[in-house]
Amino acid sequence: MKRPHRQHTFCLLFSLILWLLSATPLYATCSPYVGFATINEINVHNQSAQSSKDSYIEIKALSPDIILSDIWESWTIDVCSAIGAAAGSGCRTDISVEDYYFDENGDMIPNDPGNNGWLVTPESTFNWPYIDLNASKNNDPRGMTVTLYDENGLIIDVLDVDGYASSPPPCSFPYDIDFPGSNDFNIQRQPDGNGDWVGSGGGNSGDQTVNDTNDPTLSDAPRVVIGDTTTTAGNDMVFTISLLDPLTSAPIVAGRNVDILYETIDGTALIGTDYVDTGGTVTIPSGASSVTLPIPTLATATNDRWFYLHLIEVTTKDNDLKVAVIGFNMAKGTISAPSVDHYEIHHDGSALTCEPEAITIKACTDTATPCALATDPSDVTLATSAGSWLETSPITFTGSTTVNLKNTDSTLTPVISLSTTTPSATVQCYENGTPDAACDLAFYDSGFLFDVLDAASGSTQTVTMQAVRLDDTTQTCTPTFTDQTKAIDFSFIYADPLTNPHGSQAQIGSIDFVGNALNHNLYFDPSGTTSFILSYPDAGSLTFTASYDDGSAVATGNDTAIFYPDSFRITAPVQTWTATDGSSTVLAKAGETFSLTIEALNTAGVATPNYTGTVTLSADNVSPATGVTGAISTTTANLTDGTATLNQTYSEVGIMTITADDLDYLGHSITGTSENIGRFIPDQFRIISGLTVDGILNHADTLFSYYGHEINGYSTAPSIIIEALAVDGSRTQNYQGDYFKMTAADIAISNPTADKVETTQPISIIRTGESLLSNGDGTMTYLFGTDGITYTKQSTATPPLSTPQFDFEVTSLTDSDPPTATAVSEMVPVSGGTEFRYGRLNAEHTYGPETEPLDIIATAEYWDGSQWQPNPLDNVSTFQYIKTETDITTVEDENGVLVAPASTDLTITSGLGTLTLTPNVDAGDPGGSVDVTLLPQGWLNFDWDNDVSTVDSGPTVTVTFGIYRGRDRIISWEEIPVH
Repeated sequence: MKRPHRQHTFCLLFSLILWLLSATPLYATCSPYVGFATINEINVHNQSAQSSKDSYIEIKALSPDIILSDIWESWTIDVCSAIGAAAGSGCRTDISVEDYYFDENGDMIPNDPGNNGWLVTPESTFNWPYIDLNASKNNDPRGMTVTLYDENGLIIDVLDVDGYASSPPPCSFPYDIDFPGSNDFNIQRQPDGNGDWVGSGGGNSGDQTVNDTNDPTLSDAPRVVIGDTTTTAGNDMVFTISLLDPLTSAPIVAGRNVDILYETIDGTALIGTDYVDTGGTVTIPSGASSVTLPIPTLATATNDRWFYLHLIEVTTKDNDLKVAVIGFNMAKGTISAPSVDHYEIHHDGSALTCEPEAITIKACTDTATPCALATDPSDVTLATSAGSWLETSPITFTGSTTVNLKNTDSTLTPVISLSTTTPSATVQCYENGTPDAACDLAFYDSGFLFDVLDAASGSTQTVTMQAVRLDDTTQTCTPTFTDQTKAIDFSFIYADPLTNPHGSQAQIGSIDFVGNALNHNLYFDPSGTTSFILSYPDAGSLTFTASYDDGSAVATGNDTAIFYPDSFRITAPVQTWTATDGSSTVLAKAGETFSLTIEALNTAGVATPNYTGTVTLSADNVSPATGVTGAISTTTANLTDGTATLNQTYSEVGIMTITADDLDYLGHSITGTSENIGRFIPDQFRIISGLTVDGILNHADTLFSYYGHEINGYSTAPSIIIEALAVDGSRTQNYQGDYFKMTAADIAISNPTADKVETTQPISIIRTGESLLSNGDGTMTYLFGTDGITYTKQSTATPPLSTPQFDFEVTSLTDSDPPTATAVSEMVPVSGGTEFRYGRLNAEHTYGPETEPLDIIATAEYWDGSQWQPNPLDNVSTFQYIKTETDITTVEDENGVLVAPASTDLTITSGLGTLTLTPNVDAGDPGGSVDVTLLPQGWLNFDWDNDVSTVDSGPTVTVTFGIYRGRDRIISWEEIPVH
C-alpha cells in the first residue's frame, strides 16, 4: 500500500458547517490530533449473534504521547443516526471516551490502554441504542455519523455511514472516513488504526476485535513497538523498532523477516527544512528482535523541533495472517540542541612562577562571542606540557569554571589543553579574547600583581599594584622594588571589541594613554606596593599590562577588566519631555511610525562608541493613570558604535516611557528609561458592528400618532458604540479621561427625509438632546436624544402606517485632534412604537329651542384607507373656535343674548370634544343662528374648503336657536287632537 507523505497540518481553515438534517451534528474546526487518533471499530448489538455483547465504539491512539498525557480522558464522541432521528432522538452528544474491554464472560471491564492505545466506549456507558451500520433502501432511511472531539471540542476523526452526513466535515483527514453501509454488525479499519473501513462479515458472521488489532494475525503474534528518539541537527534520527511479547513485553526473535511499511510526518520539524523525507519498507530480519531506522536530519535544522515516524502496517503474512501486530503506530523524533558545541580555554598570556595562574574553562553551546554556556554538567581532563594543575582531573563543572596552573620554572612555557571532554566537542584557546592556536603561557620570575575591577564606563577606581619576585627558597612571591620609584610602562589591548576604531584612551590620573600606552613614575612602598587612579571612558573588555625592564630586572603583570555603559539614553526627535496629560503636544498617532534613538552613555553622560550589543525595549504607560500599556513594534535594537536609530510605533493613546535593557553585556546589566514620550492620539474611529441599538419611536398618544404631530423622542433611544483605533485597526483602550476628545457634535449624522418602506411619506426631524459618553476602555456610546420626529401630513389622505421605519446615517467621525475625519456609512435603524393615522376634526350642524343650551360635538376621525372612522384613542388633541354671528349679535357676555366659553383650548377625550353655547333668556329673544369654526391643532386640519392643495382648516358648523329639535330620548313625535 503506497501512501504519499503527509504533513501534520491536516485541518483546513473552513467555516463551521451545519449539517442540513436536524439529527446531524454541528462541526467544530479541526484538532491538532487529526491523524494521531482515529475511530477504529464499531460494533452493533446483534440479538442472535451477540446476545451477551454490548455495542461499542473503539478509538485507537496512534501515538503513545496521547495515552501518556491522559489528554484522551477529556475527549468526547457524538453519534447521530437515521433510526435515532425516527425515534425522536437524532443524536447522542458529549459521550465520554472510555477505556474498557470484554472479559471472558462478555462483560465490559476497565482496561489499561498504556500498552496498546485502544480505547473502548460501550453502549452501557452512552445509553443510546441507535448505532446503525445499514444502508438505506426503499423508503427506509438508514446510516449514521460518529464524530470524535478533543478536549477543546475540535474534530479529530469522523465516520460517515451510508452518506448520512449531508455535507463533508471541515477537515482534510489522512485516513478513510466513509463506509457505504451494509448488514454487518461490526466494521473496522484495516490495517488497524489507519486503514480503510471494511465490514468483518454480514449477518451473524464475522467477529469483533475489541481492544485488539483489527488485522488478521497469527495467534500470539508479537507486538511491533517503536520508541521516541532524539538527535542533533545534521545527524541521523535513529528509531529502534522492536518485537515484544504481547503479555510480558520481553523481546521476541523473529522467525522470519518482518516487513513494515512506514512514512514520516511533519510535526514542528518540516521536510526539506529540518529533515529528509523518508518512506518505504523496513525489515526486522529473521533471527533478530529489532531493527534501527535512520532518518537524516539537515545541518540547518532548527533545534527543539520534532517529526513523527509512522508505522503503517506489517506487510509480511503467513496464509493471509499477519505475523506481527503494530501497537502504537507513531514515535516522535526530536532535533535537540547539542549539549556542548565546543570548549574554550581563556588565559592572559603571562604568569608568575611565584603563584598559580588562574585559567578559565568554558563549555559553550553556540559559536557566539561570548558564547552561551551549557546548562548541563561537563567532564574534562586538564593537560599541560609543563608545570602542574592544582585541580585533580577529570573535573566536573557546569557552564564555566576556573582552574589553576603552577609552574616555578620560567624557562619552560607550558602548552595547555583538554585531553578528554564529555560531552565530546572541539577545544578552542584564547589569549585575552584573541584566538591562540599555540595555547601556551609564559611564566616570569618577577612581575606585578594588581586587580582592575569591572566598572561603569567613565568611573574612576584606585588600583593597588605590588611588585613581586620568586623567592628561591619558599618558591612563593616576595616583594621587590621596595621603597623605590620606578618608571612603569602601561599598555592595554582590547579583548572585546578586538580593535579600537574610535581611539578611546584610558587614563592614569589625568594623563591619557597615547596609542594605548603610557609611561608613569610610581613610588613603591617598603612592601613593594603602589597605587594609581585608573579610568576608561568607553565600553569593552580591556587587558592592562604593567611592565618594567631596565636591562637587569624584568617584571611584568596584567589583568583584564570590563567597562560597561552606565546607562542608555532614549530620545524621540520631536520631543516634549514635559508631556503629562491630554493637553500635551501630539507626537504621533497610535501605530504611526516615529523615530527613536538609543545611545549608550558613560557616567558623564557621554556616548560610549565601542559599545556594541542588542538591547530589549519595553514600554510603560504614564498617562492616563487608569490606562494600559500599549505595544511597541520594535522590541530589540542592535546598537553599533554605541547608538541605534530605529523606526518605532506605539499602539496606544496617551503618554509612555521606553526602557532599554541589556541584561548581559559581558556579564553586566545596563538599563535606561526615557523621559515621557507622547502624546499619542487615535488614528481613526469606527462604529462597532453588532452593538448598534435600534431605536423604537415614542407615540404622541397612548398607542398612535397623527401625521403632522411631532413625536418627542423614543421609547428606546437608538445608540451606537464607537471605538478609537490605531493605524492597524486595533482598539486604543486609553482613549479615555482627558485624552477623550470627541464630542457629540463631532459625529456627523444625516437625517432621513422619508419612510424607509413608504418612500413617498416625508419625514422631518429636529435633532436635540444627544449625548456621547466615554466607556473608559477606548469605546464611547452615542445616545440619540429627545428628537422631534414628524411624519408630514400630506394633502391626500393616506391609510394608517402601522410600522414606521427609517434610518439615520452616520457619515463621519472625528475629534479635535486628527486633521481629517473618518468617513463611515453606518445605518442606525428606528422603527415601530406607534401607528401613524391621517386625522381630521369633524362636527355637525345643530339646532334647538332658543331657551336651551346647544352642544357642538367635535369628533376626532382618521382615514382607514376606505372611509373615515372615529378615533376613540385620541386623548391629547385640543381645539379652539371662532364665531360669525348672523341673527344673534351679542355673544360671550354674561349680560348678552348668548353665553359661550372663552376661545381657549378645549380638550378631546376618547375622540370627542364638546363646545356648549347657552342662551341668556333674561337678555331677550336669543332666536337666530351663529356660525362656529373649530380650530384644531394642525394634525386634525382638513381640506374643508376643497382647495386641494392644503389641509389647513377646521370644520365650520351652524348653530340655530329657535327650532325645536325634540328630546334626545324621544325617537318620534305625533300630535293627537284633544277630545
